[in-house]
Amino acid sequence: MIRAYIKSIATQFVIAAAAIVTSAQNGTDQVAPNVEILSHKWSKIAILQGPDRRDYDNVFDPSRGSPQKKDAQTSRSTRYAYELRVRNSGEKIIRGIRWDYVFTDPDTREEIGRRRFYSPLNLHPKQTKKLEGITRSAPTAIISAKGLQSERVVIECVILSDGSTWRQASFKDSCATDRK
Repeated sequence: MIRAYIKSIATQFVIAAAAIVTSAQNGTDQVAPNVEILSHKWSKIAILQGPDRRDYDNVFDPSRGSPQKKDAQTSRSTRYAYELRVRNSGEKIIRGIRWDYVFTDPDTREEIGRRRFYSPLNLHPKQTKKLEGITRSAPTAIISAKGLQSERVVIECVILSDGSTWRQASFKDSCATDRK
């Protein structure tokens, strides 16, 4: 009897906690139809730049092993890689996704950093793909005394193969890339 009561309370607690976490992750954002976010992460990477190569031609991630020998003129700089794994759960091919990696203070829920990316792709129904954006911008300029921050990804806009688009109601920019 007591065991059943404790199990019931534990189940209700888990359901309530899941609802709170889901609410905190989504905030007031709408969930993009046909796009399922499977995972997200960011990492700090080093760029090795030789005298004859542009900095984006030679990327070294310390977690993936040792870099090749570098000559005396090779320089090293820091970049940040933001990664997102998505699945197309719809029936149309996805041609592009505009996405933001958002950092919030866990106590105040105030946004403390946002990195915006556009990923052109050819994602067929039921397919999964890793999207990646590399930037010089660190996750946040503000660090809480606790050192922890909440992270989430917001899909701002989705471009489909038939030319139609879906966008967050709050997203006012262009869905396509703004690079020239």
